[in-house]
Amino acid sequence: GLRKHGTPVVVISHNLPQVIELADRIIVLRQGRLVAELARGRTDLEEVVSYIVGSKGPTHLSSATLEGP
Repeated sequence: GLRKHGTPVVVISHNLPQVIELADRIIVLRQGRLVAELARGRTDLEEVVSYIVGSKGPTHLSSATLEGP
């Protein structure tokens, strides 16, 4: 499919279990600002929700942060 060919796909959804299942990386925006960029295999639903609701502040240094280009 698309992943095999390196084609990027942007998914905007409130269905977090589906996002975690499909996405290679998860970008969380809150009030128009980037608060987290997470790698699927290094995060879970609870962490994603904590960034969405604001119980975790903006960071790019968490253990779940995506590394690389």
